[in-house]
Amino acid sequence: AAALDFGYSHSVSLAPGSRAQQELQKSLKSGNNEDSDIYFVLKGRTPQGTERELGEAFVNLTDLLRDDADKVRVALPLKSKGGGGPTLMVSVLGVDALRRMGTTPAAGAAGAAQPDALRIDVRDLTLAGPAKSDTKIAELFVEIDALGLSGKTVLVTPSVKKKGTGPVRFDYSHTLALPDGSAELAKLRTALVTKDEQDSDVYFTVKSRDPRGDVHELGQGFVNLEQMGRENKDKDGSVDVVSPKGAVIVASLNVSISALGVMRRARAFKPAAAADAVRVEVAGLALSSAVRQDASVTEVWVEVDLLDLASAAQLRTKPQRKTAAALDFGYSHSVSLAPGSRAQQELQKSLKSGNNEDSDIYFVLKGRTPQGTERELGEAFVNLTDLLRDDADKVRVALPLKSKGGGGPTLMVSVLGVDALRRMGTTPAAGAAGAAQPDALRIDVRDLTLAGPAKSDTKIAELFVEIDALGLSGKTVLVTPSVKKKGTGPVRFDYSHTLALPDGSAELAKLRTALVTKDEQDSDVYFTVKSRDPRGDVHELGQGFVNLEQMGRENKDKDGSVDVVSPKGAVIVASLNVSISALGVMRRARAFKPAAAADAVRVEVAGLALSSAVRQDASVTEVWVEVDLLDLASAAQLRTKPQRKTAAALDFG
Repeated sequence: AAALDFGYSHSVSLAPGSRAQQELQKSLKSGNNEDSDIYFVLKGRTPQGTERELGEAFVNLTDLLRDDADKVRVALPLKSKGGGGPTLMVSVLGVDALRRMGTTPAAGAAGAAQPDALRIDVRDLTLAGPAKSDTKIAELFVEIDALGLSGKTVLVTPSVKKKGTGPVRFDYSHTLALPDGSAELAKLRTALVTKDEQDSDVYFTVKSRDPRGDVHELGQGFVNLEQMGRENKDKDGSVDVVSPKGAVIVASLNVSISALGVMRRARAFKPAAAADAVRVEVAGLALSSAVRQDASVTEVWVEVDLLDLASAAQLRTKPQRKTAAALDFGYSHSVSLAPGSRAQQELQKSLKSGNNEDSDIYFVLKGRTPQGTERELGEAFVNLTDLLRDDADKVRVALPLKSKGGGGPTLMVSVLGVDALRRMGTTPAAGAAGAAQPDALRIDVRDLTLAGPAKSDTKIAELFVEIDALGLSGKTVLVTPSVKKKGTGPVRFDYSHTLALPDGSAELAKLRTALVTKDEQDSDVYFTVKSRDPRGDVHELGQGFVNLEQMGRENKDKDGSVDVVSPKGAVIVASLNVSISALGVMRRARAFKPAAAADAVRVEVAGLALSSAVRQDASVTEVWVEVDLLDLASAAQLRTKPQRKTAAALDFG
């Protein structure tokens, strides 16, 4: 074809304080115009598979700023060795975002993060002392514990090879959405208002892999959110990484945390149950005379049994000294009952089982002796079926705890969420997945059942699942926890992750591109099941997928099993139980108008007019374009799909 149309588009978000914004500012302020050139390189492939460069040209962002105008569908002549090269139709959009950057210093802009989100960036790591020359350190990565606000999503940087003694670059960023009324916002509030300042520490655990692949903890650093709040300044700088073997600094980690806005909202958050959540609160404790006089009990705490809807660690108050003048646990925990979620389904089962006891929430008071022995001092429960029957929340009720000797302590508790429970009675869990947020895509991985020889394979000690969601998660690794295989029954992951795709975002544009291409496989969400053997080595067991285009045609979210096929042949090795809620955001993506987002730069590659030399060159069978966008995105993202040079109509989607 004499004229080809690549139909390609890619956006790079320039969120305030992001790495992309900072790198672009450097390019624009370097004093060298060439540093802000965006190159478009046309390449071709021969029947033997050899690649050839057919021409190149550039658009300069400094010129874009000077002219104060986007480049919209401009014909770009490509320079080639023989002269008279092809002409490429391109757009470079984002002059408004670039102009704003001129008055918004990158380093100080972190505080401008979304007021309903907490953003964490891990830039680079510099080793110190003996660690600098330790040959056992082959790769490094960082795990982040952000107060448990990420749920079961593992916050971990990519694993990067150590090269020499210079900084190890991660360039990792993750934003945690904490919208009004969410369990996460309530959790942040609890961390900020407790008496123990350490409750608001965000931990960075640096780990290394040796040449054999074994993982070792190198050290840990932290950033305290309460201190950030007092100083009214987001964190942007280095954190000391201290060895677990002693107070020795083994590295310096360059990080930023943007959270001032969401912290202000969290402190102002009224602790009332979210619209689709159940929350338990544990407040004051009045000790019985027996416990008060028992010298063998030095500290007390409360454990909550919330129908197995949260982990034991989440459902335990902090220990208090029994001799404290006033015992107030100040504890709160919410469980989201999002439509179609595992929590909603399990709670529905409990309420509809016909056995009232199945919906009991237990509060168990425990004590510890000076020798460290634990003792149960009393227990009581609140029944959710009764809550529904009475149509009223339990707000700061005095709960007498039953103990073996009688006359137990009294605990002040709240159980909130009757509105959410009432709605569940008329909202079938299985069909509710379509009610997911219209600006988000949610993926749940429930459990895995092995099949065939894999069922009894003794080399499979643990299992986990990696998810490739069209690259919509950026550098965030979507991976379930690693779970031990026990017997031949299902392996439960109970993993959930929601990807926010707001209007105007690069992610929404990327989803749109995946949905409108002619190759249906572009909208496959892949689930790669991996195993660990008893030595800890990782092996790929197999892969399954869910196709979003097919979901759209059927107008039905995915909720069920996916075949996991071995990479060694078309053999089903397992069945994976998953759900994907995406119909709402897919409708929005298809309607998305490809215009540059307010804080983004976007490049588009449209028509290509081949030169006569390329048209007549029989050794070139297909062509594509690669974009050099100042290293702000990966090479895979900045490459159009190859097209047959002789196709009658070419559309790269």
